Amino acid sequence: MKNSHIDFKFFLEYYDMFFKIPTWTKEKYDLQSKMLNTISKKNTHRINIHCRSNNCITTDSNYFIFIKIDNRRRRFFKPFQNKWVMIYSIRGRYYMNYTINILPKDFNPKEIISIANSIGFKNIKEYIKIDNYTTLNI
Repeated sequence: MKNSHIDFKFFLEYYDMFFKIPTWTKEKYDLQSKMLNTISKKNTHRINIHCRSNNCITTDSNYFIFIKIDNRRRRFFKPFQNKWVMIYSIRGRYYMNYTINILPKDFNPKEIISIANSIGFKNIKEYIKIDNYTTLNI
């Protein structure tokens, strides 16, 4: 992929090492910093969403997901409708802090699966989803 896009091989390697460290040590903080540097400034947007909002895609901290955003999403996700994005989330007390990377138009999830398999990253298919957004009628 181009320089304007994420080097997924490095990102997945850092992510895998990050979760193998059970406690927050200097090494774990350094890995988190490396992950964020790998995805920053690569067609990146940052948004904060309240954890109870129905716009909240994930509530896990230090979690990423490749997702094709549903065209019914509004507000925060309207610019990303019908596009593949990578979302990296860090949970605050009440808000999810999302780093969103718009992926190229020719993005194919099979490429990510291939990269993950080549480095031994397990369960990559759990991180690839199609957004199934439904609005709540309350």
